[in-house]
Amino acid sequence: MPLPPDTKIKNRTVFSLKTYATNLSLSLFLCIAFHFLSFTYAGKKFEEKDAYGQGFKEAIHAIPVNKVMLGGKMVRIKAGYLHGVTKGSVYVAYNKEKIIHPNAPTFVITNVRTFSSDGEVQCGSFSEDDLVIEETHVYPYKPIKIFCKASFLKDETLLKEIAEEAGKIPGFEITDIQKESDITLFVVRPKIVHSAPVYESAAHTLPMSYERESPEVWILPTTKKPSHKYLRIGMENTRQGIQSLLGNLRKMLHIREVKKIASPQHKTKAIDLQTIIMNPEDSCEGKSDCITLPNGKSFKKNGIYSPSSMEGKNLVPGQMITFLLTNNSANSLYCQLVNISSDGKIETIYPDAAHNSNAAMIKAGEILDISDEAGVFLNCTGEETIKLFATKEPFNTSLLEQSAYESKDITYYFDLHEAIHTSDTYTTPEAIINSFECNDWEIEHYSFYVKELKPLP
Repeated sequence: MPLPPDTKIKNRTVFSLKTYATNLSLSLFLCIAFHFLSFTYAGKKFEEKDAYGQGFKEAIHAIPVNKVMLGGKMVRIKAGYLHGVTKGSVYVAYNKEKIIHPNAPTFVITNVRTFSSDGEVQCGSFSEDDLVIEETHVYPYKPIKIFCKASFLKDETLLKEIAEEAGKIPGFEITDIQKESDITLFVVRPKIVHSAPVYESAAHTLPMSYERESPEVWILPTTKKPSHKYLRIGMENTRQGIQSLLGNLRKMLHIREVKKIASPQHKTKAIDLQTIIMNPEDSCEGKSDCITLPNGKSFKKNGIYSPSSMEGKNLVPGQMITFLLTNNSANSLYCQLVNISSDGKIETIYPDAAHNSNAAMIKAGEILDISDEAGVFLNCTGEETIKLFATKEPFNTSLLEQSAYESKDITYYFDLHEAIHTSDTYTTPEAIINSFECNDWEIEHYSFYVKELKPLP
């Protein structure tokens, strides 16, 4: 049945919902690829957030100093390998003005564990509970190679500035040989008609350029033929445009790192992750395993799939997935699900941020139907990744989160993730993983694709 008529909706950062339908009670966190919508039910109160990162306030990943050691020469933070902390990265004292002063207290990470890291103080002093943020990140993987080109010689100065700034980002490397690159930054001047670039024909995947039009930077995959839709950054304001471009490139690197977080291949799986695919229905009337959302849309269970069955699977816009978790180990484990979307957004889909850490705990031998708590509503084409973190102690996945890419085209099929993540640089060295307390954590993940296929029956 539908939700009560007095249910209220307003804006906030995180959302979730509880909805009722014939023969099924369901609470969903809706993490949407295009419209990242989700709702939270509490006392008949729903809250909704705008789409595609608009109005999304970028999280400040401030971490408290957990311990001060050796007379102030060393500090410990409650963040480690699973949070993306890397050896050699520099952290600085956080202040509300968000200004990093030249003489601000800093430390360099010297030792990384699963859930915590130690740093050697380089400047100033720290006390317990002081907040710090990462100033410089060390990327432990082979750099992603970038090739830069432009349609016109008049954009040569802009192109050089872009290459210079992009080359300063650790994790990227500028190359003059396009065939050796992973991605291409292409300065074009497309004519926009009816809010879309003009192409010479439907067969062309790059737009026609005109010298009098405003410049844009298009981020393209080098290794495969691109689609019609790209990540586009306007350059009418050069400084602002370059900053937006650099921000998008950093988000790509972060996605690459989060996707690389893994557990040893030889480790026996403690958590069995199953994915339930649900198809849209006109109505739930007289149907089992069917739910009706607050917006009036109905969904019916289609099937249950293992991670290996979901890997590389093609789904279509309008479908929804939810989850079933089984703890096969002898220990209680904290389980959290994260979605990496095709629009660059990383968000925790279970448990809801409003819950305490115990909400994520699954006891030994327990089967937890996450369809009562979490799900992903698919509304945009592209690659989607689901990542399960199972740990023996509470784990804060909010440190992994980020907002969506900034782009002039919010309906693109973004295939760069596949281009930079399936190369030979993707595999995480086993030695890195085995250097941590592997019995304390486990990772399960898979990627699938949302594509425009035949309409669902």
